[in-house]
Amino acid sequence: MKTVIKNRCKEPIKVVIRDKDECLSSLTSANLSSRLSTALGRFSGRIREAHLSLYGGRDVRSRVAICLENWNVMIVEAQHRSALVAASRAIEKAQRGMARSVRRRRRAAQATGVGV
Repeated sequence: MKTVIKNRCKEPIKVVIRDKDECLSSLTSANLSSRLSTALGRFSGRIREAHLSLYGGRDVRSRVAICLENWNVMIVEAQHRSALVAASRAIEKAQRGMARSVRRRRRAAQATGVGV
């Protein structure tokens, strides 16, 4: 499922959800797509696209891969019995990771005197 969500910021974030074992309904998938784009919306100028993958089994593993503007990739994972909880936790981790990355870049830019 591919969804493009328009944000108030520069460009829309392309969100791709891959459900390997079909753990989610289409409504839940659309909800997670919206949650992911909302969580990462303030970073839309730095993100090319975001992928949410779910792998089933006894515990469901959720992985969020964020392709950044400089072609680096940030990957976060979460695991839980419920697919929805695993995906929500991975989305929260991705948001915190992006905020931390931006903070690090700003500090480095301030230390060197170069704008970000």
